[in-house]
Amino acid sequence: MKRYIAWFISAALLCPLLAGCGQGGASSGGASGSGAEREEPLQIKELRVELCSGAGADALLEAAASLPELLKAALKESGAEAERVRVTIGTSASATGAALKEGGVDAAMMGAADCVLWAGASRPILGAPAEGGRTELCTAPSDYGRALADRAEETERLGWSELTHAVWGLLETDSLYGRRLPNLWLADTYEGGTVDDLEQVKTYRSYEELLRGAAEEEVDVIALPEGFREGYAKLWTMEATRTGESGAHGFGRTDSIKEELRPFALTERIPTGVIAVSPAAAEDERLTDAIREAFLALARTGEGGALLKTVGGYDSYGPVAPEEIDALRRMLTTEGETWE
Repeated sequence: MKRYIAWFISAALLCPLLAGCGQGGASSGGASGSGAEREEPLQIKELRVELCSGAGADALLEAAASLPELLKAALKESGAEAERVRVTIGTSASATGAALKEGGVDAAMMGAADCVLWAGASRPILGAPAEGGRTELCTAPSDYGRALADRAEETERLGWSELTHAVWGLLETDSLYGRRLPNLWLADTYEGGTVDDLEQVKTYRSYEELLRGAAEEEVDVIALPEGFREGYAKLWTMEATRTGESGAHGFGRTDSIKEELRPFALTERIPTGVIAVSPAAAEDERLTDAIREAFLALARTGEGGALLKTVGGYDSYGPVAPEEIDALRRMLTTEGETWE
């Protein structure tokens, strides 16, 4: 069963915006200034952008209404001028991927995995989070976890038997940092071994529950987003009878979280969301550069950053490296996904 279930939005709300989705229309690749000198502004007759997101219908409608003028201004700041920017809302990841792949739209904001699965030869030009996300695999303060941490300092790589003997604390199967990236790391590092091959795995519903399980020494190894430990440093050593600012009870540990949760591996970076351009748009480097720079300029404004966060979950995007997309493809392949 596909893990990437499409987000559907009420057709009654979205009909006015969906009219152009997946249809031919005017292409931004037909910019009137394509033969002009490099220093002259790129003239774009129409730029077609599609949003594919799990955000609420009202939020998406508001974003689709305000994005055209914001993008026009951002394009101008980036050295391009667009006569018209048309924004549509995708009814599903597969529909947006098809529209992008077939040139029905010039650019799309969508999930990174959805882009790989559905958008064919479309080209991701920006990714979120800005520097890509990755997972830290840490030993917990249990007896075996401490022994693993000591072993990790002595050897270049822990043995498969050492890891399979450990009790692993992970999140649900759809968690990128809490399970899927660790699964890819295992497959890459241990000749195809995966989470399913581990002898003992405890599944938690949230990172807070996972950390609490580690504090109570229920597990020996845990998976956390890089840098996540720092946010729980105070709670880690707070008495269990007290509560922090979030309302969560302290974990009651004596030593610091940095001392007790000791990283022994760091996975590759993988973006969760992307801004991608169609294969036709990707052939026009000036157009691709203009779209990339426009979204970066948009993110630097308060209103633009808020809009990006509403649609894609992040208020900033950054360059996406080819190796990040390669890692994403390997992760999906490891999970049994296929695509054209």
